[in-house]
Amino acid sequence: MAAREAESRAAGTAVVGGGIVGASVARALARRGEPVTILEAERPGHGSASSKGDARIRVLAAYPDDEYLRLGLAADDLWRELERESGRRILHPTGAISYGSLAERLAGALAEHGVEHELMTPGRAAELAPAVRLPDHVDQVLWQPDGATIAAEAGLAAMLGAASTRGVRLSTGRMVERVGQDDGRVILRLPDRELEFGRAVVVAGAWTASLLGWDELRGLEPTAQTVSYFRYEGTPPPALIDYDGAEPYSGWTPGFGLKSADHEFGPVIEPGRLPDPDPARVEATAAWVAERLGVTEAPAISETCVYTNTPDERILIERKGAITAVSACNGQGFQLAPAVGEMVAEQVLAD
Repeated sequence: MAAREAESRAAGTAVVGGGIVGASVARALARRGEPVTILEAERPGHGSASSKGDARIRVLAAYPDDEYLRLGLAADDLWRELERESGRRILHPTGAISYGSLAERLAGALAEHGVEHELMTPGRAAELAPAVRLPDHVDQVLWQPDGATIAAEAGLAAMLGAASTRGVRLSTGRMVERVGQDDGRVILRLPDRELEFGRAVVVAGAWTASLLGWDELRGLEPTAQTVSYFRYEGTPPPALIDYDGAEPYSGWTPGFGLKSADHEFGPVIEPGRLPDPDPARVEATAAWVAERLGVTEAPAISETCVYTNTPDERILIERKGAITAVSACNGQGFQLAPAVGEMVAEQVLAD
């Protein structure tokens, strides 16, 4: 039996996974006075992680759901708080244009919460964003002036830094193989030892289900998403989202100019085993970017990213005893992460 290390950590909380949601949970717990250790198998934002990359779109309404809009508003306040605290620029305003089947429903949700927006004609959209070329069949466009790009690498670094200043310990290169409970304590099994904590939050993306083995997590499915980056000069265009078909989207990225992909789920994969980018998706994305934004050059880079999908595309928070599982990764997790962290921390410390 591997040696069990308890030390003073037995009274604290282990956060398994050092991505943006794990970092947000750790910061939120530490703000409430909880001792926290983050255990990360590699490094935060590594190549197989859901939090990798330099940009995410931040749109306050991307789902016609009151709960999610409230989370988006709360997360926006927390991102701005983190910018002030860290001195890093995380949010880059660009505005956002969306169209398709959800546009009117999204506008209704925004109106209920007093969030600035406008349903407009394509002609009016062309005046606001001349770089965008909308499909001929579109007759209404949703404009959100508060749309922005999240500088993802800066955001993750800032969140981890904010957690560290509150005493959170980040332990990298610690491969957790299993998370279980024994006599009221949480036991983390590593290849060469066991670690003991008072509580654990498992927010390990594609690995969450296998680390816990709970029946309630069997519906979590990691999928491979092909993402392409394009060179783009000049004023950053607004984020662009098509809510029909494969749901293509694009957003400005500090690293290249444009990031574009389909939100439609790709093939299911084994955690950590990323296939090469799908050539058909790369071709379709390039064609869409050329048609909608006039960028005719081939992508500078295409890569495979990971969604961890819940069956209903909603954030999953599941608790058993002293262990809480969190999955918030299917295309919405990054922008909502600060608010999800606060929500999880409140639940973890409720007893």
